[in-house]
Amino acid sequence: MDARIVVKNGWLVKEGGLRRTHKRRWFVLTTMSLYYSKNEKSAHPQGMISFRGGVTCMQYFPGCSASTTEMRGYVFMVKTNSRDYFLMADTPALMQEWISSINFAIQKTQERQITCHNFTKISISSATCAWCHESVPSLGRQAYRCDDCGFIIHTKCFNAVEGNAKMLCARALW
Repeated sequence: MDARIVVKNGWLVKEGGLRRTHKRRWFVLTTMSLYYSKNEKSAHPQGMISFRGGVTCMQYFPGCSASTTEMRGYVFMVKTNSRDYFLMADTPALMQEWISSINFAIQKTQERQITCHNFTKISISSATCAWCHESVPSLGRQAYRCDDCGFIIHTKCFNAVEGNAKMLCARALW
């Protein structure tokens, strides 16, 4: 799972991709992806829905897909470039919470894809500047660290990195 903040987690029913079976899965929503696994104690997710690219999330309305007619209840869809994921919540309130939370994460992912690093000024004992590859002086010298990818730079290199449109944060593009 990515190092993003967990926005929401809980049980949903997911329609399978090939067999169209409906299974209850534990979902973990982060600010970049939606992960699912067989249970909440699974060490590794069974699958992931990335929010990169043209992703949308909306309530499902009957008649959109014949395969989802077995999913009675509070169904919503996460539509990616490669697949439509049909998910079902236990209540209408939970469905709306999931849709709102997923749309929030999609929006944050899209904002990150067009922005550069998310720098915070820090005091650091020692490190190597990722921009100029020189040693950052030790003993509490000021530096900047990207909150998303950990990229550390000198204070003197900060303006060069911030002004360079090609220096997109690697984590923001995952």
